[in-house]
Amino acid sequence: MARSIESLKVESFVAPDTLDRAKNAVGALDGRVAHTASLYELTEHALRSEVERLEAEHNDGSRFPKRDDESRTGSASKRSG
Repeated sequence: MARSIESLKVESFVAPDTLDRAKNAVGALDGRVAHTASLYELTEHALRSEVERLEAEHNDGSRFPKRDDESRTGSASKRSG
């Protein structure tokens, strides 16, 4: 998949089982199924799809407004405890 826009490396924490399952899917499917040519491609597609679903469900299909600052992006349970 050619990257038509500048990519930004993002550090994120994923449950080990979820990451292992994603790597296994990419390894097993090896690009024969859409969005499985690489872990990057699978991750980009999954994240984009979920954000689009959230926008459709919670913001009338529009993009959410930009944050004013570096808003919290971590787990709500970690912030409250």
